[in-house]
Amino acid sequence: AVMVIIQVRQKRTIAALKITNDLRAALLSSEQSFKQLLELIPQMVMTMDKAGDMTWVNQQTLDYIGVPPQASQLNFNWTRAARHPDDSDRVTTFMKQAMGNTNISPPFEQRLRQHDGEYRWFLSQITPILDNQGQLTRWLGTCTDIHDQKLAVASPKNGSHWPAHWRDGPRF
Repeated sequence: AVMVIIQVRQKRTIAALKITNDLRAALLSSEQSFKQLLELIPQMVMTMDKAGDMTWVNQQTLDYIGVPPQASQLNFNWTRAARHPDDSDRVTTFMKQAMGNTNISPPFEQRLRQHDGEYRWFLSQITPILDNQGQLTRWLGTCTDIHDQKLAVASPKNGSHWPAHWRDGPRF
């Protein structure tokens, strides 16, 4: 009877280990798929810890700021330094307020400096990532380039800022 109990326990342990390994593999696969998706979208995407310090950025972000993918260190808080001086106080205040709760922030506009020193307009947003108990684990942020649209709105009589397919209308 003792031998049967040991065998049952061993089988349960083996089964539990297999389930644990299967769950780890599924989680890893899911995370890899999620990161691949974030690399495909035409936005800068970043994750931040609870305090708002960046922990990961996608390749689009690295390309914008001019950091080679093989760089061993990246100051993930580049957005603070890259913000246009006229936007800095407003955006910093907004971010502190947004991170003071666990709601999805409304989108906000800011200008960010790219690797060549040019500032471009972005529509940015942050959203909290919560665990099963509703506790904040990290933040997910996006920055969508809206520079061309801002220029077009600023000078509506100058249609040259619009792409040709927008200026000329649909072709059937």
